[in-house]
Amino acid sequence: MEPATDQRIASVLPSLDEIASDPGCAGGLTVRTLAALQTRAAAVQAALAAAALAATDTVQVNGGRPTRPSPAADRTLDADEIAAELGQTRRWVFRNAKKLPFLRRVSRKSVVGSAAELRRWRDSQKA
Repeated sequence: MEPATDQRIASVLPSLDEIASDPGCAGGLTVRTLAALQTRAAAVQAALAAAALAATDTVQVNGGRPTRPSPAADRTLDADEIAAELGQTRRWVFRNAKKLPFLRRVSRKSVVGSAAELRRWRDSQKA
């Protein structure tokens, strides 16, 4: 962010904390100031989300002691990897996506699934 923007944000009253506690106090701010505050708030939100994700991915509490999850325990598979695991084609995966409970449709042309859920589903199909 450019220094002029930092100075503009620093001189802004109310602060982000004050706006969070009383949203009505943002009413008299200029459009440029509002945009700068939104950019700063978005950057903070992204940093917090990344930190939370990293914390949940790296450490799990097991009976009071922290442990690292095994990388093989669970990972996200794309359509090609799912097809390979099931011994099917990518096209088959998309045609049968509604019947496969471990799949999540990301977009019209993309599906993903949990490796652990795929294994559980496959084991339940054998029984």
